Amino acid sequence: MLDMTNYSNINNFSQMIKFQPEDGTINFQGNRMLLLNANALSLLREELIHTLGYEIARGVFIRLGYHCGLNDVMSARNMFDFQNDADWMLAGPLIHGLEGSVKVVTDELKFDRDAGTFHMYGKWLNTYEADQHLALFGQADEAVCWTIAGYASGFGSGFMGREVLCVETMCRGKGDPYCAWEMRNIEAWGNKAGIRLNELKPISVVKSMEKMLAGERRMVEQWRALSQASLEITSDIASESRFRNFANYARTLIFAEHSLIAVNNENNSGLAVYRTCAEREWKKTYYEPKGILASLVVKGLPINLADIKDEHYLPSNVTNLLGVPLKIHNRIIGGLIVANKKNGTYFSQNDLELLQILAGQAAVAIENARLFERTDEKLQEKVAQLNKVNIILSNQNAMVKKSAAIHSELTNLVLEGKGIDVITDSLAQIVANPVKVEDASFKLISQSGSRLGEKEEINCISAQEILVKPEWEAQRVILHDERRMVKIPLGRSGEQEWCQYLVPIAAGRDILGYVSCLEGHKKKLEELDRMALEHAGTVYALELLKQKVAFETEQRIKEDFLGELISGTYQSEEQVLQQANKLGFNFKTGYMVTLLDLDFKGSGRGDSELMQRMMGLVTQEVHACSPNSIVVNKNKRILILLALTKKGNYLDSFENLSRCLKEGALKNGPILIWRLAAGTACHRVPDFRQSFEEATFTLELMQNINRRDAAMVYDQLRVFGMLEINKKSFTDFISKVIGPLLDYDAEHKSELVETLNLYYSNNGNVQQAARRGYLNPSTLKYRLKRIQEIAGIDLGDPDTSLQVQLALKLLT
Repeated sequence: MLDMTNYSNINNFSQMIKFQPEDGTINFQGNRMLLLNANALSLLREELIHTLGYEIARGVFIRLGYHCGLNDVMSARNMFDFQNDADWMLAGPLIHGLEGSVKVVTDELKFDRDAGTFHMYGKWLNTYEADQHLALFGQADEAVCWTIAGYASGFGSGFMGREVLCVETMCRGKGDPYCAWEMRNIEAWGNKAGIRLNELKPISVVKSMEKMLAGERRMVEQWRALSQASLEITSDIASESRFRNFANYARTLIFAEHSLIAVNNENNSGLAVYRTCAEREWKKTYYEPKGILASLVVKGLPINLADIKDEHYLPSNVTNLLGVPLKIHNRIIGGLIVANKKNGTYFSQNDLELLQILAGQAAVAIENARLFERTDEKLQEKVAQLNKVNIILSNQNAMVKKSAAIHSELTNLVLEGKGIDVITDSLAQIVANPVKVEDASFKLISQSGSRLGEKEEINCISAQEILVKPEWEAQRVILHDERRMVKIPLGRSGEQEWCQYLVPIAAGRDILGYVSCLEGHKKKLEELDRMALEHAGTVYALELLKQKVAFETEQRIKEDFLGELISGTYQSEEQVLQQANKLGFNFKTGYMVTLLDLDFKGSGRGDSELMQRMMGLVTQEVHACSPNSIVVNKNKRILILLALTKKGNYLDSFENLSRCLKEGALKNGPILIWRLAAGTACHRVPDFRQSFEEATFTLELMQNINRRDAAMVYDQLRVFGMLEINKKSFTDFISKVIGPLLDYDAEHKSELVETLNLYYSNNGNVQQAARRGYLNPSTLKYRLKRIQEIAGIDLGDPDTSLQVQLALKLLT
């Protein structure tokens, strides 16, 4: 082990750090430093792995460490007087330890600059990355100290003036007793260097988007598999084969290693459990419902577990599990379970929704199969009625086939991407009556005949009325709670009796909308028509979920692009313009970066839930007044990239946005305090970062001076914005001059500050100010006297008067 204790100038590291809170900086030998909580990096690691994947996240952290080490090696050379090059290189581990990342033990250091060779190895103790990775994800299959290894590679490369690669040969994060490392020049690593060097190369945004799009294509394949499964399920009759098919479909659909289906026996003799796995093994056993299975088939609650205890009906190697109940007419008949998500990942919310849709199809099919089986038993007992029963069964079978054909026709429209209006027109032709579709907020999203410009008149009620009117409480329970179709009598018109059928569009626990059909407009609905409406509910759920996935994908791409734009981290302006053209940005008319800050304190509900609701309301209002604008969630604030309606007239666009929000989302939304701030107009790529910084500066200033429920543009700061005076200085000055008045108004609900502003806006003329403020001159004089007493100021003093007017100007 090398002796590294004789570096007194580096060990005095803490004495070289200067904390300068008045400037908001930490200075180290002329270099600006940041004090960052290690938990923030832990959250970043978790977010990057879940969002971009393991490989991309690893590359990001390795490159982060590499550039930190490269910067430190040059800074150390300039800051310290080393006796030789070995001391310079050994300073790296010391600095890394003093920065709080790791304790480095160096066992050997050998290098030859002329020959270009380098070799160094040792141990890492107390690495924060190993601790964080174990806490977040448990034991890994490979080394996880990515940032620390990248730092060593960067420091060594800067020291040698050529690429030096550090490899973590042992790691506590993958079960080793300690972390060990080894550094060599690239040539010494041989073929191993190629893979490691790729991790030091930046991954472009395009590759990240391709990865996300690949994930979305995988989801499309899942929908296709679900549709094929539902079609095959409908055509099969035998119960035993159906159980096997359901389990196989679930395993394929959710990309799991194992699956099972548990079905209540009709004779109340426990559960029949059918299990399949990757090796196509098939077993049938009987159990009383216990443990996880009991929660599923008795309580009817979905389960998603990552830590599975020993369950006797599951394989021994199960690590994570997802299950949903099988329900028919609000009755639990069993459960569908998948286990061990492939590729070592966990089951997601999308997996749960897909499994619930498949479970709904399976429950209907199982119930139909049992109905056929019971009917067959009765046929054997009643030979005399054989012909009559055969006719009934034949008719039922024909109806099931017609129902399957209808379901297939509507489902294919979804898979072919025909759109919701085509589905609605097709459904209207099948039931021979007009149809309309509302979303979860009861907004009309489709109506038969609309795509041909021939909207049919549908004088039926909205689903909203059923959910609020007391006389339809029974229908509300069936529609909203039981998720079943209801029939609403609308009364008579002449000799015609009118009725309305309502079908919920449900996916899992969520209701995405409602399908309405007016009976009596052209003909009475038959049983097959009603079955078509029920099938349509599932088809519309697929279409709306597909639209939701497409919208969320596009929104994520726009958020990433906008993040690069306002942070200035893009590769080139040409690349930005190309990407902007693909995403529909138009720089000709220009944009304006606007920040909306919301305060939900005291509302009694979770901020995340309220923010999600406000995002929807604000997005709706913004697109109503400026359709080409973009709305994203940015650091618990709503960032609006406002599309300008006319070049050079951005203040009118901002006032129009402010008015729309005040009259809509900000008036009706669940918030207590709001602030809207905007930067200047953007017509070039670099303008966006400046506009974002201006909007942020303006918003923080509004917060510091307690400007509430107001909108402000950076240009309104005028000379104060140009000077970029420290925001705390604004606040301190206002508090010093008229702070007592602000406190008095807040406590007594008075308007002394407004009175003072009225007085100075009329050039100190009491008579003129009294007239414009609809006050008696004596009343105004009395208030001015009280203002001087409370604030301890003399308005007759010119210097004091100037300070008061300046404070009022800053405040307003």
